Amino acid sequence: MIDEKQTYEKFAYYSTDLAPRSSKKIIAICNDCGKIRELEKSQYKDVCHKCSFKYRKYNRTPEGQKRMLEGYRKFLQNNPNFYQGENHPFYGRKHSEETKKIFRLKCPRKKGFKCPEEVKRKISIIKKEWCKNRPEFNVGSSNSAWKGGITAFNKSIRDCAKYYEWRIDILKRDNFTCQECGKNCTKIFRVHHIKSFEIIMIEQNIKDFDTAMNCVELWDISNGITLCPFCHSGFHRQCLAA
Repeated sequence: MIDEKQTYEKFAYYSTDLAPRSSKKIIAICNDCGKIRELEKSQYKDVCHKCSFKYRKYNRTPEGQKRMLEGYRKFLQNNPNFYQGENHPFYGRKHSEETKKIFRLKCPRKKGFKCPEEVKRKISIIKKEWCKNRPEFNVGSSNSAWKGGITAFNKSIRDCAKYYEWRIDILKRDNFTCQECGKNCTKIFRVHHIKSFEIIMIEQNIKDFDTAMNCVELWDISNGITLCPFCHSGFHRQCLAA
């Protein structure tokens, strides 16, 4: 525990006047052996360094971890503003450029980390099953980021799960091969609408999301073709020239 009397006699302030992670000195007494210590408030613990070794083995057991978790939850309930605003030890400070470089070196994704193909495949399968079972989940007003429908209507259709499935079905049908030049790749292909997406929207009088989902012509895979980026831009140049 912290000895407030000795702290005030030596440093002329109380520990309660300091921030939780302050670097100023305090006087503390070990709850286990009674040793008197002088240390920074940010380094304060109920027991001294020597006595802490007794508890380390216990804390690694399931009972010890459960006890620590319960104690931390009670602490947060009694201190709801802990580590918030001015009480946070990093409040008003910034990382130096040297520290940022260390963070970049330690983070594997900053050094070209690639997710294993097996993990990608599992994520893809789980995502497809989730979208099939919940076609309206996280769409429109049910999404947490909903702001009253400010996203363009055709973009909301192109970003939905059904459009993703339509695109994948066409890529698989064409064996991930450009139907114009014969180039084969799995990452950079475009799925081009033979009959324009906008024309279908006008002809079928699609003005809301539910109508778009139920339109058969919009999701007809025979209306799509796989193209590489170069051939795809060429198709659109021809349309503009016409």
